[in-house]
Amino acid sequence: SPSTEQIELGDYLTTLFKEVIEVISNGMLIKLNINIPVIRVSSKSAANLGIIFNELITNSIKYAFGPTTSPQIILDGYIIDDKLMLDYKDNGVGLSENFNFNSTSSFGMTVIKELTKSLSGEIKVVPVDNGTFFQIKIPVEC
Repeated sequence: SPSTEQIELGDYLTTLFKEVIEVISNGMLIKLNINIPVIRVSSKSAANLGIIFNELITNSIKYAFGPTTSPQIILDGYIIDDKLMLDYKDNGVGLSENFNFNSTSSFGMTVIKELTKSLSGEIKVVPVDNGTFFQIKIPVEC
């Protein structure tokens, strides 16, 4: 059945990131660095992750990269204790000091939180000196 179709996540996300950047970057040159181990996920999980990262990339381009001279997006994936960790980072202006991920009512962030929950996963903002760092943790067998 189509619901059990498996997708190679690294290839899928690399293609997605490039296409989203091409469509919304308005000619801005953004360095992309994606490192994900070969891992297959269900097409449903891939679609949900696609929407999550589409939101994160869009936010990076719309809000973070204004004054940034060499904009960069990094996605690192790795497995720890049967969990797939996906670290999304940009080198933009970062989140405002009063930004609270858990209580934000922004539509995009709400979508990200709900889709992560639907993957039986967790997402958190990791404090960094430069840019923004979101860490997503989902079960490997998703």
